[in-house]
Amino acid sequence: MDVMRKTIIFCLAFCGLGFVGISANPSSITITQPGLSEGYVAPANKEGIAGPPYGGLTGDVWNKRYRKLKDLEIGLRHYNIQWAGLESSGLPSSSTPLVCPAGYFLVPGSPEEKAAHHYKRYRCLNVRTVNLFDNMLARDAGVGIQSMAILWNTPPIYQDSACHGMTWKGAIEKGGCVPRDDAMDDYEDYVRFLGTRYNGGAHGKIYHFIVWNENASGGWFDYSPRVNTLFHPLNPAEIKIWIDKYAEMMIRTRDALIGNTSGVLVYASIDPLWEPPAHRTEAHIGSRVLLEGLWERLGARYTWSVAVHPYGNPAVPPRPGFYSFYNLEMVARFQEEHLARLGVARSDALHHPQAILLASEQGWPQSIGIDNQAKAVCEAYDKALQLPNLIGLTHNLFQSFEASETDPKAMGEGAVGVHFGLLPYRSQRDLSDMDSYPTGRAFESTRPSVWGRSNDHYCCQEWQLGCIPR
Repeated sequence: MDVMRKTIIFCLAFCGLGFVGISANPSSITITQPGLSEGYVAPANKEGIAGPPYGGLTGDVWNKRYRKLKDLEIGLRHYNIQWAGLESSGLPSSSTPLVCPAGYFLVPGSPEEKAAHHYKRYRCLNVRTVNLFDNMLARDAGVGIQSMAILWNTPPIYQDSACHGMTWKGAIEKGGCVPRDDAMDDYEDYVRFLGTRYNGGAHGKIYHFIVWNENASGGWFDYSPRVNTLFHPLNPAEIKIWIDKYAEMMIRTRDALIGNTSGVLVYASIDPLWEPPAHRTEAHIGSRVLLEGLWERLGARYTWSVAVHPYGNPAVPPRPGFYSFYNLEMVARFQEEHLARLGVARSDALHHPQAILLASEQGWPQSIGIDNQAKAVCEAYDKALQLPNLIGLTHNLFQSFEASETDPKAMGEGAVGVHFGLLPYRSQRDLSDMDSYPTGRAFESTRPSVWGRSNDHYCCQEWQLGCIPR
């Protein structure tokens, strides 16, 4: 999703509980629990964006685009920094330095660098891909945006050749195939590179590391053939090794980052299927079951938070067994209750990373109409402000990047038969015409300098949200 959804089931009506709390400006959450996340401070604005890199734009367009993002007071932006895109030469890693082909560079660059950052092996990384992220993450830092990385897509050389994959846009997609057990050092080095390069220096900083995607789903977290991800339901032994593998990836992620960066959050990614579904063709263990397993294996000994995907109408209850923005309080309470069992008072929970949620992916298809998309932007932001545990939300997608927005066969990561772009493809890449679209005006409303401080903005005038409190 971005790694996206292959159906629109999560964009229909759901069911659940209402929110508790009152609308307020984003709280200043600071992590004080000792560890990798200590010192992390939440962004000043919960509103965030997602979208592709838009390679090839001129410097002037980039400059104008980022000036607009700064004006919007955007708090976060997420990227898919896919492992297969970084390590795409086809050369396996080596215990000794490699001679990299043209267009690639050696990481680590020397035995001294290897020792300093505790790399396990040497590998060749794609120069063009790294330069692209260098540019964008540095620009994010320049306008106060916290960058997020979704860690996903094992290079084929580190996959099990018998991994099933899943049917995706008429082909077999194997990006969800997790690293072979003997390639976990390679996964750790992939994370180590990102933590080392993007640690607050000249190339910007990754504040949020999301480990794989929707990991209760056997399509997105594919541990086949060890687990028969084509079958549902699984037996208890398969569920155990599934969660064991994911817990190891969470621990390896933390280990790769320690000493190379600090004040960051590491997330388990879950989809809206909170309970294991009764009927399904491929394996799904339920997001609640996955989190229960992580509490058993990680507890509060390790740094971890939860990335949620609250698809659906924010103002309509989701179906039983699902969560959305409407009842996201349920996931927050689940995490707080587990902290309470360890003696953490609810009043102190938000100083612990396990209590933190990040809505790293949600969207509303263009098929519902741009006015309804804009209304959902307003409603989701309003819901986000009512939940202290939620530090931000990034929309999938902020801006379309394919001309074939309604083509079900379009192969871009944003096209799934119905497109999720809030700003249409025809909109300007420098965002100069953003106010021409209801969704653009909705984003303008979510600035902290506007929301709750003025009645002269889209969300207040059209939907009576974000108005000056009476």
